[in-house]
Amino acid sequence: MRLKKLLGMALVAVTASIGLTVVTQTPAAAAVHGPYVVWPQHSGLCLRPAGGSTGNVVVEQANCNGSSASQWWAFIDVPGGYFRIRNEASNKCLNVQGGSTANSAKVIQYPCGGSGTLNDQWGTVYVRTTGNADYYSLVNRKSGRCMNIQGNTSAAGADLIQYTCSTAANSSFSWADLIIEP
Repeated sequence: MRLKKLLGMALVAVTASIGLTVVTQTPAAAAVHGPYVVWPQHSGLCLRPAGGSTGNVVVEQANCNGSSASQWWAFIDVPGGYFRIRNEASNKCLNVQGGSTANSAKVIQYPCGGSGTLNDQWGTVYVRTTGNADYYSLVNRKSGRCMNIQGNTSAAGADLIQYTCSTAANSSFSWADLIIEP
C-alpha cells in the first residue's frame, strides 16, 4: 500500500512538472451518460415505470413528457461494454424480473445490483438509422435476449419485456438528451 501511495505521489510530481493533468477514476465512479428519454421505434412513445411509480414495477411505454423525471434514464457504464439503465425519479435500474432468461419475461425497475448482478446490465447493438435517430437492440447480459414492447402494440401502457433479438421496430430503441429550458 505504501509503495502504491509513493508511486502515485511521484506520478503527480512528474506530470505537474511537465504540465500534464492526470485524471483517475475508481471503479465506484463509473461514467454516467444522460439523462435521456428512451423510445421504441415502432411507437415513438417513451419508456417509464408503470404510472410513473418509484416502486418495483414493470416498465411501459407512455406518451412522452420530457418534463417528467420518471421518463429520464441514465446509462451507467459497467465493465465489459455494458450499461445499467437507471431511472432518474426512482434511482432504480431496468432489470429482467426474477433474473429470468425466458422470452416474455417482464422488464421492471428494481434496485440496481452489484457487479455480480447481470440481469440489470444491457449491451447495445446497432440496428439502423431512420431520420436523425440511430436505433439499437438493447441486449440483456444474463439472458442474451433483447428489450421488446410486448405484442408489438403502439398503444400507451404496453409492457416492456425481453424477447429473442430481432431487428423489428418494437425491439429497436433510441434515446436522446433532454433539453430542459428555463
